Amino acid sequence: MGQVYLVYVICPMKKGSGVCVRCAMERFRDFILSRNQQIIVGIVLSLGVIVSSVLTIKREKKGNIRVIKSQESRVKSQEPGVNLDTASLRSKKEKKPQTIIRPKVKFPININKASKEGLMEISGIGPVISERIIEYRKERGTFSKKEDIIKVKGIGPKMYEKWKDLITVD
Repeated sequence: MGQVYLVYVICPMKKGSGVCVRCAMERFRDFILSRNQQIIVGIVLSLGVIVSSVLTIKREKKGNIRVIKSQESRVKSQEPGVNLDTASLRSKKEKKPQTIIRPKVKFPININKASKEGLMEISGIGPVISERIIEYRKERGTFSKKEDIIKVKGIGPKMYEKWKDLITVD
């Protein structure tokens, strides 16, 4: 058997954007190949062009759209060419947000008297921290100064700095 050469030929007619079987075959004229070898080379080159074209088409169809896994089946079921917006991906069961009217909170909030819900009005205080503040008051009594809130588990100096103007002990 002779040597096998793998040659990738970029077509000058396509301005470097693809492979042309005709241009590749012209390059192979310089090699001494039997008729059967020429046919095999032609078939391989044709398959390469077909695979390249299919991949290019798939890449163009895919585009730069990223689909969330949970929505993938819904997107696949859409007809090609249909423009999808985020509203079409929303679940039918999804409810519109409800407006909750809360009484306006007066700041600063007294951390010695505030209820769990009252403490949760302060940004960064959730149910767990508010429960810890109340538990601290039950075990150790009232806070004598604002800075004492740092003694509660989960509250550090950074949190105190955020809250110092929003809380009071008076």
